[in-house]
Amino acid sequence: MASLQNTVSELADRLHKPVALNDFDLNLVAASAHGSGVDEYRIRSILTRRTPPEVVNSLRAQGYLERSDPFVLSESFLPGLQPRLCIPIQVERRNIAFLWIVMEAGAQLNPEEYSHARAAAAQVTAVLIQQTSDPTVDAVVDDSRRLQRLIHADSITASYAIAEWAARHQLAERTAIAITVMPLMQNPEVPEDSEQNPAPSPAERHDFSRVISSTLTALKDSDLFGIIDGALVVVSARPTWEQVPKQVERAVLRSGPANPHQLRASGVSLTRDWRNGLRETYLQAAYAARVAGLVPEAPRHSRYDQLGSLVLFRHLAWTESSVTLVSPEATALTGQDSHSGHVNTETLLTLLRLGGDVQRSCTELKIHRSTLYYRLDRCRTQIGDALDDGWRRTSLYLGLVLAELVRHEEFDATSRNRWG
Repeated sequence: MASLQNTVSELADRLHKPVALNDFDLNLVAASAHGSGVDEYRIRSILTRRTPPEVVNSLRAQGYLERSDPFVLSESFLPGLQPRLCIPIQVERRNIAFLWIVMEAGAQLNPEEYSHARAAAAQVTAVLIQQTSDPTVDAVVDDSRRLQRLIHADSITASYAIAEWAARHQLAERTAIAITVMPLMQNPEVPEDSEQNPAPSPAERHDFSRVISSTLTALKDSDLFGIIDGALVVVSARPTWEQVPKQVERAVLRSGPANPHQLRASGVSLTRDWRNGLRETYLQAAYAARVAGLVPEAPRHSRYDQLGSLVLFRHLAWTESSVTLVSPEATALTGQDSHSGHVNTETLLTLLRLGGDVQRSCTELKIHRSTLYYRLDRCRTQIGDALDDGWRRTSLYLGLVLAELVRHEEFDATSRNRWG
């Protein structure tokens, strides 16, 4: 990693231009220092260690990630984007990284500058060849690329690819396919960049091989798996697909406390229309993984078809304004001072979750019946008669659940590590 950073910094010094190196998934591997005047896309990329989604989507849609020759993104590629020269880094005719040089509008590299850029690309290639020489890692990287193209491809291309996979495993035409998405998080007990958790190489960003090494064979024998958007994604047709998260979790535990990763949750979705429905099934599984374990309504390992009313939030921004849109009363409660808001919200949510059963609510909250009524009276000062109307009561419940999801999302945004 240090040599990659040095190469990028040295090239930036020679060219007097900002330089960055991304891996195949467009995660940031190394970036040079820069002064003022760079566009928002570079700033967001450095802050989040990921290329902004709108850039990634445009690159994929226009086929740039498949190009082997250097290319330029003009300022018309996206609003506010400064031009960029990209040199794809290839190993055995496969793109494994991308070297970016930020240009000024209308500017070009002269022959000497371009020679420096190609020399830097050759140095990066030499380093990455050493880091990806393990055949097991190469196999996982290949599967990861294949799965990403399968998920993001047009329906005809996806149909060919899934048909090939189905034939290899002798699947019947209507076999159910399960897609499981498992976000992996940083283990808080292992500091980043410690001896136990060194800075990840580009290959590690692809395969998380240290996490799944003990289950690699089991998964690879019957499943297609790879890394998409920072999560392990497994496509499975075997009847034991529900065991996949447990397999990965056991692998993490077996690797000991020094393992830099944890499995936070998982989401899964199933389809029988696996020739055309693979991408939508992946999006459903990814959403189930997003909500999994954040509220009691969603277990830690969630199925999309069992999320119930939580699917209503799939295409809704998780923000305070959305909470207000669903239920102004929920905003009135959650917007109080932290102490009273916590008491009222917890009590009211418990009562709503238990269908209005006062005795069970008191038992779960470990409070007296009179205390529950007192707290509900405090709630009514904020929500009025919302509990007396079926639709408003339902909306209040959904609003409070969404407020919980928003709170978790804000917490994750402040504590998310580079593996995200």
